Amino acid sequence: MLVSTSISFVSYFVERMLVEQQNRVLSIAMEALVQDFEPRDAIPFMCSKDIFNDDQQEIILALASYFLRTLRVMEFLRQYRKAANSLDPLIKYFEQYGQKHLACLLSKEYVPDERPLLSSNDLEDRLFKDGHVPRLPSYCIMRTNLLEKLKNLLIDLSFRDHFWLIVHGFPGCGKSFLASSVLQAYPILLSRYYEHVIWVEDGRTNRSQVSDVISNFVFLATDALFLTGKETVAQILLYHINFQAKAALREKPNTLVVLNDVYLQKIVRWFDKLNCRILATSRNVDIFQVCYSNPVYFSIDPPGLSLSETEMMFKELHSSNLEISLCNDSQLCHIHKKTMGLPALLGILRQQICSDHNNFHNLLSMLNYCSIAAISNFTYYNHKNMISAIMESYKLLTKRQKVLMETFIIFGPDEWIPLEFISLCIAFDICGTNDVSCIVLQELKPLINASLVNERIIDCSVNSSYTRPLFYDYQINSIMHSFLCTIVDRQNYFHSFIRPSVSTFLSQARCRDTDFMQRVQSFIDLHPLLFQEIPYENCLQSELAKQYVQEGLHISFTDSEQLKDQNIKKAARSWSDICIFM
Repeated sequence: MLVSTSISFVSYFVERMLVEQQNRVLSIAMEALVQDFEPRDAIPFMCSKDIFNDDQQEIILALASYFLRTLRVMEFLRQYRKAANSLDPLIKYFEQYGQKHLACLLSKEYVPDERPLLSSNDLEDRLFKDGHVPRLPSYCIMRTNLLEKLKNLLIDLSFRDHFWLIVHGFPGCGKSFLASSVLQAYPILLSRYYEHVIWVEDGRTNRSQVSDVISNFVFLATDALFLTGKETVAQILLYHINFQAKAALREKPNTLVVLNDVYLQKIVRWFDKLNCRILATSRNVDIFQVCYSNPVYFSIDPPGLSLSETEMMFKELHSSNLEISLCNDSQLCHIHKKTMGLPALLGILRQQICSDHNNFHNLLSMLNYCSIAAISNFTYYNHKNMISAIMESYKLLTKRQKVLMETFIIFGPDEWIPLEFISLCIAFDICGTNDVSCIVLQELKPLINASLVNERIIDCSVNSSYTRPLFYDYQINSIMHSFLCTIVDRQNYFHSFIRPSVSTFLSQARCRDTDFMQRVQSFIDLHPLLFQEIPYENCLQSELAKQYVQEGLHISFTDSEQLKDQNIKKAARSWSDICIFM
C-alpha cells in the first residue's frame, strides 16, 4: 500500500509541473504578485480547474493572518508550480477578475537586456546572504581578459535549461577567485540572466565525505521548501535527499550552482542528475566525462598573473619602506619568475612580507635557496603552501602515474621532454609486445587532464627526415618541479633508472626505429648539460617529509648537507666520468 501511494505521489508531480521557463516568469513577476495578488480569492478558481486539491487549499488558507500575506503568495506559487503544467489558468484568472496588468506580466516574453539591474543591496543579498558566495580579499587582482571571457560564456549558456561549465587549471592559478569575481564584477549576471546562485564548497578527496557535500548543498538550497507538518508518511519517505534537491531547485528556478574545487567523480555523478546549471572549478577535467551532457571547458591560461599584475598586487602594501624595496625591477621579476605569477603563491608571499616587513630580504633568500612550494603562510587560499595544495592531486594518482611524474624531476622545470625519452627512462616494466610509447602516452593523459603536466604536439608531416607525422613532448612547470624536489630523491632516481637506461639504449644503437633514435639523440645533443650537471634545490622541509612518510606516501628525502656533499663530489668528476653517453 505504501509503495503504491509513493508511486502515485511521484507520478503526480512528474505529470503536472511547470517547466523551467514558466518557473522563471513567476520569479520575475514575484514582486508585483506580492503587492497586488490575494491568493485566498484565487483558490476557488484553481480548485474548479482541478489544479489544487483539498490539502493544498488548506495549506494556503492556514496562513490567514493579514501579516502573512507575503508568505501566502509564496506558498500559493509553490503549490501552483507543483500542481499546474502551464501558466494559462493563472493568466485566465487575472484576466477574468480585473487584474490584467498581472496577466500581462505572466504573458510577457522577457528579454534579458530589458530587465533592470538589481540595486547594490539586493545584489549583495543575492550573492552573500542567499548564495554564500565568498567575498574577495582586498589584494585580489581582477584578471579582466579572463573575467570578460567567462562572463560572456555564462551569458551564452544561460539560455540552456542545464549545463556544466568547468573552470580548470593548475593548483593555485585562481579558479575559485575567478568564479567568485565574475559574479561580483558583473551585476548583469544575477540581475538579468540568473535568478539565484548557490555556492557549494567541496575540496573532498575521500569518497566517504561525498555525503557531506551533498547535505551541505541541500541545506543551502532548501530554504525555499515549506513543510507544514501535514505531509503523509509516503511523502516524508519520498523526501529523500535527491527529491529535496530537485524540489528546491524547482522553487528557485534559473539557479546557478557553483561547485568549488571538485576532485571526485562521484560528486559529478550526483549533481549531474539534478539537470541544473552548474559552474564547477576543478584541476582535473577527467572526472567530468561521466556527465550526460557535454561539459563546456574554460581553461585558465596562462595560469599566473602578468608581471604588471604582480607589481600591482605588491604595490598595494601600505609600507613606504617596503614599496621602495619592491621598486627594484630585478627583485620583482625574480619573485614573478620563481612563483610563475600564481595568485595563491603570490598571496602566500605577500602575507609572509606583511607578517614581518623587515623580512623581505630574508624572503628573497628563501626564494633562492629553498623550495618555493614549501614557503608557508595562512591566507584566503585553502592550503598554507603549494606542497600541501599539489599533494591533494598527487595522492590521487596511481602508482604508475607517480613513477611517470618522478621521471620529470631530473630534467628540471620548463624542459620539453620527448615522449620517446620518457618511455626510455620509465621505472616500471611493461610485459608483452605492447608498444611502450603507446602505454606511456595513455598514462600521461590523466596527468595532463589533472593539470600536472603540459603537452605539446609537433606536426612533422612536412619534415622528410621523420616517417611519423606527429610527435609528443611533455614538461612540468617550476612549481611542480619544486614540489617533486621536496618528495623525491633526484640523485638516486637518476643513477638507478635514467643513467643505465640511456646508456644501454645508446650502446645498443636502436637503429630499427629511426624516428625513436633520432628523437632521443637530438634531445641528448641539445641538452648535454642535463647529464653533466644536475641542478639541486635545497629543501628544508624535513618535518613535512616525515609527516608524508607517516601517512604512507612514497617519499625519499635527502637533507641539504647530503646534497651539498654530493654536489662537491660531483663537481670534482671529469667530463668522461659524468657523461652517460660517452
